[in-house]
This record gives sequence, structure tokens and C-alpha cells, in this order.
Amino acid sequence: TGGSSVPVEAHCSHNGQCVSFSEHKGDAVTAQWTAAQLHVAIEVLTGVHRQCQRLMFRGRLMEPDSTLQSMLGCDPEKLPGRKIKLYLYVDRHRFPQKLGPFSLVSVPLKGGD
Repeated sequence: TGGSSVPVEAHCSHNGQCVSFSEHKGDAVTAQWTAAQLHVAIEVLTGVHRQCQRLMFRGRLMEPDSTLQSMLGCDPEKLPGRKIKLYLYVDRHRFPQKLGPFSLVSVPLKGGD
């Protein structure tokens, strides 16, 4: 949907990483973006599956259908001119995040086996 681009910064609980973005796959992040849309973009940037993500803004959990605008509680025209900072809680005990870490091991097989 239309609207001004909104820069977003997500702070990750699992590794302290911080990712910033204002677009995903050519689409600008706007005030109408839902948490579900943000999850997809964050999954690409962090490798954390969207099912294992929980986004928080100002101590409130963002439900999948809540928009940035609804979380900010203001009109799109009055959005702050700075990054919107979100906290990303990663549920490490939920599938598929609980898989791994994986590593390579040598096996006693040859090319002809």
C-alpha cells in the first residue's frame, strides 16, 4: 500500500544483532505494514523463521495483524522522522529454530561406495 517509507530497526534477543530496513523485495515499509509482513522481511535478514519470532514495541507484543500505525497510535502523516525500534524475541525452543546447530563430519566412505 502507499504511504511514506518507514525505517525499521529490529534488535534480536538471541545474538544481539540489530537489523535495519525500510523496504523488502522492492516494497517500501509503510505505516500500514503488519507484524506478519515485518516477520517475513526479518526472516530474510536474520535467518530466524517467522514462526519463532515475536516482535515487541514499547513493551507491547505485536499481534500478526497489528500494523505499525496501530502500535504507534498516531496518524501516518505524524509518524516520527526516525527509525521505529522493535525488539525481536526469538523462541529457540520452537520448531524450526530448535534444530541445529549443524556441523559437517567425516565418514569412512569413498566415491565408489
